[in-house]
Amino acid sequence: MVFKEASRLRPSSAVILNNLAFAEDKLGQEADAIVAYKEAIRLDAKYAKALNGLGYVYDKTGRPVEAIDLLKQAVSIKPDYVVAHYNLGKAYFDAGRFPDAVVCPIASGSLFTKIAKGFGEWLDLEDAHRPVPERRLGRGDLGGVGLRRGGDVADTRRNRDV
Repeated sequence: MVFKEASRLRPSSAVILNNLAFAEDKLGQEADAIVAYKEAIRLDAKYAKALNGLGYVYDKTGRPVEAIDLLKQAVSIKPDYVVAHYNLGKAYFDAGRFPDAVVCPIASGSLFTKIAKGFGEWLDLEDAHRPVPERRLGRGDLGGVGLRRGGDVADTRRNRDV
């Protein structure tokens, strides 16, 4: 694995260890991920991504109380870290602390507004109420016809609009 080799070559890199832990978690190797996250946090105690990652793995493996402490640290270090807020709310929920899960900071205040505004710009919500026209697309060379809602699609092979 690439990250294991990188961590062997640069054992003092919290970023590499965090990436290794993330990959191990995704491969279902939670025990190895926990070790790598802990080492990353040992190297950089204020590394919010590693704190969030370890908190996530703890919650996922049935240790939500331990997860809450780590996720609260991640959120205090990086208050606009949306994923850590989400994971904190989920850990509260999994620990049976439903009022805390509901009142989790992501559900209130300026952070939610900031997120909603970001999604609004991405989705262009000002135009969301208008119907989007359908266009039929044909690529004879691919043998199919599809539908696309809105926007222009270019046939890059022929450098012309479809």
